[in-house]
Amino acid sequence: MCRITFFVVLFFLAAAGAHAQDGPAVDTIRMDRGGDRFYLADHKLRPSELSTLLAAYPSSAYELKQYRKRATPGTLFLLTGITAGVIALTRLSKDKQFFTPYTITLFVGDAVGIPLMIAAKKHLKKSVRLYNTELLR
Repeated sequence: MCRITFFVVLFFLAAAGAHAQDGPAVDTIRMDRGGDRFYLADHKLRPSELSTLLAAYPSSAYELKQYRKRATPGTLFLLTGITAGVIALTRLSKDKQFFTPYTITLFVGDAVGIPLMIAAKKHLKKSVRLYNTELLR
């Protein structure tokens, strides 16, 4: 009885080893922290390195282009809003009213910049997924 159990267990171990899949032969880009950090084989990619990799395939390059198309104005709107907010905070004691050109610029800059950055981040994540799909083909 012990020999039969031994051979059955040995058979299942051999069968599992024969059908086991190896990992991908190439390293894919891994996203951490919701797409804020990108890694290639445990090496944190700089934005320039990531752009170079994503430009390798047409589908991921297109999504990278869409990312840049939204990220550039989104960043400008956010920076303008933040700058206006800092100015509004420094002038808070001098201005008697809340709605000044600076506070309005703060709200408009954030109201336009945040949705643009969210859309841009979605395109960047899609670009990485398309790159990984093309790489594994």
